[in-house]
Amino acid sequence: MKFKLPHIKFLSLWFGALALSLLGGCDWMPGKPSSKNIWKPPEANLDFHSLYSTNCIACHAGPKGIAPSISLGNSTYLALITPEKMREVISKGVPGTAMPPFLEQFGGRLTEAQIDVLVKGIFAWKDSKKVPPGPLPHYSASPGDASRGAQVYSVNCASCHGVEGTGGKAGSVVDSSYLNLVSDQYLRTIVIAGRPEVGHPNWHDTATGKPLSDQDVADVVAWLISHRGQRKGDLPAEMRR
Repeated sequence: MKFKLPHIKFLSLWFGALALSLLGGCDWMPGKPSSKNIWKPPEANLDFHSLYSTNCIACHAGPKGIAPSISLGNSTYLALITPEKMREVISKGVPGTAMPPFLEQFGGRLTEAQIDVLVKGIFAWKDSKKVPPGPLPHYSASPGDASRGAQVYSVNCASCHGVEGTGGKAGSVVDSSYLNLVSDQYLRTIVIAGRPEVGHPNWHDTATGKPLSDQDVADVVAWLISHRGQRKGDLPAEMRR
């Protein structure tokens, strides 16, 4: 019996189908990275959790946890600051402190779109139920009177930080090394928003049970500033934010 070769047309169709199946199978071939693992330039990263963990979490923690600076998961803080102001601080940094600029235009490495993602993601942590009732003091204001601030401190703060501010149940608030690391605005922010993650109350939940007024806040901040002292090459007051 003679062996009969397949018709040439049939062979063409068969090889064409084989080629298509091999090409289609490339998506699952061993060693091919998934779309998630394909390298992308840093500026293409618009994932909030990735951006936050890379740029922010070491200093500011998250909704939970403790870090050197104020937690950005602090709902009172998020009620105090506006998204526009937060965007400015992230973009430009705070001169004279450990807060650097992050926007490319000011020497950072993030784009405007990435900073927008960060601001939106941070504000999504805000829980209005955790914000004390009543109007908040103003976010920003000039320091008040240090002598009045000493009285405000004595009544509201000394039970934890000591009569002279050098430490008690809580740490010192007059250590010049600490005060030279932070801005006037940071001190005001901490007095208003507190740091609940370390047991520091906000302006509303004071030792006396009476909320601090806007003037009280300004005065006690002035008292704290008076302990800073002048550092060499210190920044002008208008540059402290």
